Amino acid sequence: MSEDEKLRIAIIGGGIGGLSAAHELLKAGHEVELFERAPFLGGQVVTFPIADTRLEYAYHHLFTSDTIIQELMAELGISDRLEWYPSKTGWFQGGRIYPFVSPMDLLRFRPLHPWNRLRLGLVVLFLQRYDNWKRLEGTTATRWMRRWAGSDAYDHVWEPLMRGKFGSRAEDVSMAWLWGKIHLRTTSRKGVNKEVLGYPKGSFAVIVDALECSIRDKGGVIHTGASVERILTEPVGNGERLRATGIHADGRDLRFDRVISTIPSNRFLAIAPPLGEEYERKLKAGQYQGALCMLLVMSRPLSDTYWMNIGEEDFPFVALIEHTNFVPKEWYGGKHILYVSNYLSTRDDYWRKSDEELLEAYEPYLRRINSEFSRDWIESCFVFREPAAQPIVTPNYSPLVPELQTPVEHLILANTTQIYPEDRGTNYSVRLGRQAARVATGREP
Repeated sequence: MSEDEKLRIAIIGGGIGGLSAAHELLKAGHEVELFERAPFLGGQVVTFPIADTRLEYAYHHLFTSDTIIQELMAELGISDRLEWYPSKTGWFQGGRIYPFVSPMDLLRFRPLHPWNRLRLGLVVLFLQRYDNWKRLEGTTATRWMRRWAGSDAYDHVWEPLMRGKFGSRAEDVSMAWLWGKIHLRTTSRKGVNKEVLGYPKGSFAVIVDALECSIRDKGGVIHTGASVERILTEPVGNGERLRATGIHADGRDLRFDRVISTIPSNRFLAIAPPLGEEYERKLKAGQYQGALCMLLVMSRPLSDTYWMNIGEEDFPFVALIEHTNFVPKEWYGGKHILYVSNYLSTRDDYWRKSDEELLEAYEPYLRRINSEFSRDWIESCFVFREPAAQPIVTPNYSPLVPELQTPVEHLILANTTQIYPEDRGTNYSVRLGRQAARVATGREP
């Protein structure tokens, strides 16, 4: 394909990855139509109006290392909307909230014996500076941390985090995944005792809206509430291969030169043509944990901590993210915003609870955080469920990552199972969208 050839390209999925791919393709002069089955854009950064601004149904922030999305914001002319604030992280265990940001916080962390606090600190310092993650992906985080940080540190720190994130699959997760989390988090440190995180004033909708405007201004077409039912193909090479020729959406066959899918692997398999045994094996290996996030709009704060990890085994949630201990509560009419975060299988009993049942189940545990907590503090309650939120990264994951170019010609896949060794996030979704655009146009193999 020559660089001057103009292509008609369909993009399935209107999250950050799909929007970023559309933006890149339109800049290069191609025709783009984007199809999103929900009535809104943004995917996992969907927002709703509150006071005079908007707010995500599920918590989000940026690290200083998230340079790709910062570059995109500069390109879209919205860099001035990104603000940076100090983050206050805590750890709840034994009825007490421990500060958990600096090395001194770790040395004061009483649930661990003093020697084990020092040992844990040395292990974290090593992982911050260690770059060869491939040497870590053959073992599990459980096995590696028990060996090097010790069982005491694993049982009191890493096991609650891993269990909260991956549930019954916690002991199956690769050490390369945990390395990525530690490596990423420490890049937002300003010195040893301070961490800063970024958040766009006006919510992540600022980025979604700017991408949407850019796409429309460049002639792109966006369809929301549009369900893609099948990817169309034709045989090539004496019938030995297939080539994508378009999509079947809302009862119509629509012809395109390329198709990019940004939806989860299980949903992609349901609409894709035969992809070959090996590629389909990779797609089926891409399993997910669901995210169950309750958002409470309250008249009073629960604590003075932004991000509180829960170290108690009996709690029904893994973390509390008090958004208005991070950004000004005045943005939300003086109200306090609390996210109650949980990751679990969609087969879990908590996944199937109604919003009211879930709040009733959580209420006693919120009172354990703050004994004065009362249901009367809650003015509004929203629950966000995303069944394909967190890819489960097992040992030796690299060979299981599906290539962006599928075995079907002109059909490209770009979803969160391909973000590795970094964990999913808006920054890496932008990067993945750009990569998909390059593959679609032949600029990247």
